[in-house]
Amino acid sequence: MPPLPRLRVAALADLLGQLRFASRDALMRDLDRAESLARDIDPDTLYDEAWLVEQITGFSPRLEEPATLVGMAVLADLSALVENLCDLASLHPDDAPAGSIDAAALADRWQVSRKTIDRYRRQGLIARRVSDRPGRAWLVFTPVAVEAFERRHAEELARASGFTRIDAATRARMIRRATRYRRRFRASLNEAALRLAERFGRSHEAVRQVLLRHDRTSDQPIFAETGPIDAREMRLCLRAADRAIEPSLVARRLRRSAPVIRRAVNIGRLQRLRVWLPAHHGETDEHAGVLSHPSVISGLGAPGPTDLLDLLEEARQTPPPVLEVERVRAAAARALRVRAAATVASINPGSPQSTLLDRAETDLRWSARLMAELLRAQLPTIIRTLTTRLGRPPEEIRAASLRRLLDRAFDEATQAIVDHDPGAGGRLAARISLSVDRIAERWLREHPQPTESGPGRAAGRLPRGAPCTDFTRRVAPWQATIDLESRHVRALSAAPEEVRRTIELRFGLGTRPLTLDELATSLGVSRIGVARFERRMIRDLRALARVDAHAAAR
Repeated sequence: MPPLPRLRVAALADLLGQLRFASRDALMRDLDRAESLARDIDPDTLYDEAWLVEQITGFSPRLEEPATLVGMAVLADLSALVENLCDLASLHPDDAPAGSIDAAALADRWQVSRKTIDRYRRQGLIARRVSDRPGRAWLVFTPVAVEAFERRHAEELARASGFTRIDAATRARMIRRATRYRRRFRASLNEAALRLAERFGRSHEAVRQVLLRHDRTSDQPIFAETGPIDAREMRLCLRAADRAIEPSLVARRLRRSAPVIRRAVNIGRLQRLRVWLPAHHGETDEHAGVLSHPSVISGLGAPGPTDLLDLLEEARQTPPPVLEVERVRAAAARALRVRAAATVASINPGSPQSTLLDRAETDLRWSARLMAELLRAQLPTIIRTLTTRLGRPPEEIRAASLRRLLDRAFDEATQAIVDHDPGAGGRLAARISLSVDRIAERWLREHPQPTESGPGRAAGRLPRGAPCTDFTRRVAPWQATIDLESRHVRALSAAPEEVRRTIELRFGLGTRPLTLDELATSLGVSRIGVARFERRMIRDLRALARVDAHAAAR
């Protein structure tokens, strides 16, 4: 399933945020207009933000300071905007216009690669994202979009269809000559690629990639210089660390030393922490004393339901929150975020210490665990508020609509938890009830209901097996990268006892999470040893989760 593309143009990203709450019919009209707009945008022309919004939505906005956008940037984001609108509208394959084709068929039609199709999407080729079931989606291209792009880029498509790949014999000749250039003239990789591109009639970038691939896979690389690690390599290092891949393997892949890889990972971790913690700058850790309270260090980390019916049943069986527990957990969650921010502020940005980074990340995991329990205790309030405002049980709403409604409600409830100051008094339920009521009222405006049912018309019933997002893993932005996924937590039941217990201690499943130093002391091993053990356990856990997913798919 292709990931949803992100929008780089702020004005279009803001517009997408506003259209999140539009009705499906309105979204369908908007994506049609956005697709048509691609034919009229000139890459070299400047466009007014208000004009673009009007062309897409059909409404003329009143903007105090409308941005001026370059046509090329607008074209690069139009397909991303349409694909996101399709996702919001839950576009089914039957909704696509007749004659629409997928990316593979379009690549065959133009005799280009799939990567070239992806590049064309950033040049104004509009794709629509369709899905026939949860977890499965693909891109299709309408006849109008295809023909418009063909007219506009006829010469480029003709050149692309006539492109031939560099064969093995030509690659071998290039590598031999590059070796000679390096030995005789001390040419750099870039200089050698320029010479070879002119000699063989190929693009500079194509030859450079040939030489780079050779040096990455050969025991005798031609060009030894690597230069400073760049942003792309840093992202790769950080992504590998999140997946528990050994630094030595990444170092071999990038032809770097392991210390360079570890430093790049730590710099990336620090940058990420600074993005997560900007709002707590200057606050004081005044509630740190509550961190030893029993309700703060136990009863944490249980995953939430991933079936809508199970979620509604759990909400109705959850007892009312205890005032003292609510206040203590809210104060502790806030104190942990403030403490993590203070730790991050003390880290040297040029050489971040892994122990300090780990301490800040562990505090954030702990804070998220407490926020999840605060949200769990408010499930009855959320479901009761929705039922009252909607005037009917949630089970009578279509699964896809109910899932989106609950996602909005949980987002609002989570923000209420973040904003809640336990020292100022007041209950979370009141704030959450007001927020969820506003969400339900807006949903009713978007989904008007008939005033009376037809004769013999039965109310809809929610089917068993309708999926939903685990609410305990969406209460904080950092959970997606430094926390376990729900499927990994569920796979723990099949893991060996040693693995299960260590993962529970490290990530706070049942108790508060431990830092690597605390875990090493608990297990009686070195910090380096426990770090390696942790990476191996996470890899094993991911493998178990994949096995479970394949078994469920059968």
